[in-house]
Amino acid sequence: LQNPPLEPDEYLHLLVGKVTNPSELDIFLFELLTLRLIFAGPEVACLSRSQRIFVELESTVDGRYSLTKELPFTAHFNQHHLKFDIERLAVSAEAKDPVQIVCRYLNALSNATLEVGDISTDDPSLPEAECRKLLWDNFANTTGPSFRLLDTFVRVFADQLQHLSDSPFFQVAQLEFISSPNRNIRTILVRALLGVSRDFTVRSIANGNDDYIARMNTMTKWSDSNHLLVFFQSQNPGCICALYRNPSTVPDNIRMLVQTQSLPGKTNESPFSAYQAMLFQMEDYNMMPMSKLLEKLEEVARRTHDVDEQNKKVYPPYALSTDNLLKMALILLRTRAKIPVVLCGEAGCGKVK
Repeated sequence: LQNPPLEPDEYLHLLVGKVTNPSELDIFLFELLTLRLIFAGPEVACLSRSQRIFVELESTVDGRYSLTKELPFTAHFNQHHLKFDIERLAVSAEAKDPVQIVCRYLNALSNATLEVGDISTDDPSLPEAECRKLLWDNFANTTGPSFRLLDTFVRVFADQLQHLSDSPFFQVAQLEFISSPNRNIRTILVRALLGVSRDFTVRSIANGNDDYIARMNTMTKWSDSNHLLVFFQSQNPGCICALYRNPSTVPDNIRMLVQTQSLPGKTNESPFSAYQAMLFQMEDYNMMPMSKLLEKLEEVARRTHDVDEQNKKVYPPYALSTDNLLKMALILLRTRAKIPVVLCGEAGCGKVK
């Protein structure tokens, strides 16, 4: 405070959360904001009266300001309830920015041009206003949003869309060789990635309930969800991977995507037939041996391949299951998108491994 590293046009922003001794914090805020002097034993620090200060009180789950009761000094100031406003979103003009990547695909999706041409980072950036509208229409308007949730959604979605742009298999020219009853492969894939990214971001919890315990009881349990994940593999970046609990609950559009990737294209050497499509079955991960599940995990997480059987990578003993595979994939999606991950749970639920 004696030599604050602030420019004349900068403000001091204090974020205040729950503390064990709120009375001491209340006195600290009084000294800082009113006296502009902070006393700590024999030490004294001062702050210029021209320095503007903003104090942000952490809100509770139900949106009430419980901290104002614990910090009575803050009640003497004008209070402004911070709310999500898409118009305050700063959009970068950089073509490789995650927001620009997401919005270019959303724009092509809304204009039905995904099957017409490929989308790359060399395409011109979209205006700020158009990006905000696209994000609002496709995410913010349907989820009770916050900037944190929007940032998570954009990062996860952009990471997968970048893989789509880099995939030679899903380029418009390559898809012309695929025989399928549905020609909108790219549209179906982008819609699937959009739905997975949106569901992956937002907590499955009912809105409008002010009771904390009641709200927690409305959360979808891990065992009650199919946890459908559609994303690009790491070992084979051009190929998609679908993970789920129950293959019978996988939507038809996802089945068609996986089927298109699994069956041969329409060539003279390997003709595509309707009979092959009829016989196609989604893999049942619950029936797979651990060795097969490990192969799936390697496809998802590893970027390299084993040279041969003699030099095959050896892992420590671990009882891999469908449940663990899904959890690892969820963690991977977040870490690849540079989103913090916190593991919580009872002892023995598999956090360490």
